[in-house]
Amino acid sequence: MIIPLDLLLQHSLFYGVVLSVAMTTLILVTLYGWPMIWVGDAPPEVRAAAPPMSDADRRAKRVATVVMLAILSAVLVAALRGLWELAMGRPSFADVALSTFIIFMTFNLVDLLIIDWLILVTLRPGFAMIPGTEGMAAYGDYSFHFHAFLKGTAGVAAFSLIVAAIVVLLL
Repeated sequence: MIIPLDLLLQHSLFYGVVLSVAMTTLILVTLYGWPMIWVGDAPPEVRAAAPPMSDADRRAKRVATVVMLAILSAVLVAALRGLWELAMGRPSFADVALSTFIIFMTFNLVDLLIIDWLILVTLRPGFAMIPGTEGMAAYGDYSFHFHAFLKGTAGVAAFSLIVAAIVVLLL
């Protein structure tokens, strides 16, 4: 059964907010404790000026990656289970793809607007700066983060189609 659009939007936005709160918390906690683990996501000038990552930072990055994947997986599985209930059976390809897209795009927007533009570019808290790069002009580059958002949008679109194909074909 096709899920009514209003129910699909409500469901997807709920899980998008859950994902956004969990991921924003993880990102801010890790920025506070281990800002170096995010050096790969910094503007090129910051990456070039940053010191090498320590062994402790590499371990922290591995742990953060596992936690991030667990959050992403848990939210996706819970959302897909909810879609099954809303559809009273197997949801359609379109419902799964659209819901997955909305959930992950909600976080993509939160990441751009709150984490990147508000916190990192506008407020620039000292705890979020890569050691040795504090005060660099590159931290004020809104367009760098917007381009990352666009890449994230393409990635979310592709991911949503893959998830929908797996759900419809295999489950």
